[in-house]
Amino acid sequence: MEDLYGSLKEWRVYRAPILYLFIFYTLLIVWTVVSVLLFGIKGWKNWFQLFMVAFIFIFTWYFSLGIFYKMTIGNNGMVELTSFRRTIKISPGEIGLIEGPHFPVGFLRLYLEREKIFLFCVMRNRRLQQILTHLRGLNPDIKSRNL
Repeated sequence: MEDLYGSLKEWRVYRAPILYLFIFYTLLIVWTVVSVLLFGIKGWKNWFQLFMVAFIFIFTWYFSLGIFYKMTIGNNGMVELTSFRRTIKISPGEIGLIEGPHFPVGFLRLYLEREKIFLFCVMRNRRLQQILTHLRGLNPDIKSRNL
């Protein structure tokens, strides 16, 4: 695989399973449609209520599309995270804490100085474990929880 980092070894790329993404976003679509239908049947009492419900849906979708599904470590140690909304590049030194999910499937949280990054993850995935081990090797100061 070739990209901005040059030749990459296969284990340096983690992608969340497509089935996991499909189930997550399908449930989100179903929740949105059912909620809009239920609110529509009851009728809107005023514009403020409509505005608040629309704000919640927009905020939920904005956040959900920002959850990362791909993590790549380049030969130079830079980490590239990709979501449907954006792609960011960070160095391992910027990561202060890595927190795993409480269940085998969930969201891996990476705590940066100013934000918290979420990554769809299956904790038993060998590539993800290799990447996390490599990250801890690049930055021994990274703290971890639930890994």
